[in-house]
Amino acid sequence: MLRLITMPDPKGRYWTLTVLGTPCATGHVADEDKAVGAAMNWCRVNGYTPRGLRVAARTGVAGGERVSYEAAL
Repeated sequence: MLRLITMPDPKGRYWTLTVLGTPCATGHVADEDKAVGAAMNWCRVNGYTPRGLRVAARTGVAGGERVSYEAAL
């Protein structure tokens, strides 16, 4: 299982990628689409093929919305 969490920041989005329960990558990008793209690029470079990436949860937080994505590997 792959989980991607994005959080708002005044200058963009922070993201954290967890693969098979292990935190693997973090970053900061300009917007939500770039966060997803960066995480998918990390997966490709490291030999993972996520299938069925979908929004699992949206939660309102200070400054915007926390979005949780999930996918099978």
